[in-house]
Amino acid sequence: MGVTINIRTKIDDEKLDSLGSTPHQRYSLRNGFDTLKYYSNGLAFGLQYNTRDHPLRSYSGTYVEVVLRVNPTWLGSSKQSTQFYYDLRRYIGLSKKNPEHVLAFWFIGSFKLGGTIPYLELPATGSDMYNRSGRGYTISRFKGPSYTFYESEYRFPITRNKLLSGVAFVNLQTASDDLGKKVFDYWEPGGGAGLRILMQKRTRTTICLDYARGKYGSSGVFFGLNEVF
Repeated sequence: MGVTINIRTKIDDEKLDSLGSTPHQRYSLRNGFDTLKYYSNGLAFGLQYNTRDHPLRSYSGTYVEVVLRVNPTWLGSSKQSTQFYYDLRRYIGLSKKNPEHVLAFWFIGSFKLGGTIPYLELPATGSDMYNRSGRGYTISRFKGPSYTFYESEYRFPITRNKLLSGVAFVNLQTASDDLGKKVFDYWEPGGGAGLRILMQKRTRTTICLDYARGKYGSSGVFFGLNEVF
């Protein structure tokens, strides 16, 4: 358990002058937030369960994290809100002889249980700790008071010396809004494939290079250190 402090001041909505209106401005005004500053301070209560065989590149095991976050006004929050967050990961090894053959599943979500959340605090595409979720779309492409994301990935070796391996993945995400749209009302799919370059066998450290596509012509190359999840 712990205390979370989020103080946002001197917010510069860069496109406001040229467009005259932005999602940040409209959401903030509809929900009674100052468009230049707001605060989201609260108490977090979390539980974690972890049986993964390795934290960076798992061949088997399960990871579960659940967090309840309460942001009361008496702690300085601009508005009261309550959120429930989960991060679930499952790794299934497909070969004892060659453990790099893995099916991996990732489920994350954040649900508003009550109150009002500031715009920049809304869960969104890529709002996980390392900003790796939602390949196929830019960070914050989809966001809302409640948001959830699902991904399945097949990991496989390419070279015998384990230097190169590959992945293929598909994902889905959905978000609510403050105008009546519910989470699960629509789904935004994405998918792609990528290469892994092994940097160190003992730590299983890899360089990741993925290409992914989504809807609406969205696509991109995604680069990172270690597996996405």
